Amino acid sequence: MDGISFRRALASLNLPLYKAAPFLGVSDATVRNWANDRARVPQSVSMLLRLMLALKLDAAKVDEWLGERR
Repeated sequence: MDGISFRRALASLNLPLYKAAPFLGVSDATVRNWANDRARVPQSVSMLLRLMLALKLDAAKVDEWLGERR
């Protein structure tokens, strides 16, 4: 997943860059590096975002689901 695809996925999920970092468990700088093609998006992150898109899950739903299981 390149930076453009990453940004598009986040936009489709209603997940702004500043919220993506804590959601994905990384720093703001890491998310900005992925979004601007300064670093490669890890396969695990790419897979998670694609799965969320396929299942039509937004970050709030995932957080709610995870919160119930913590």
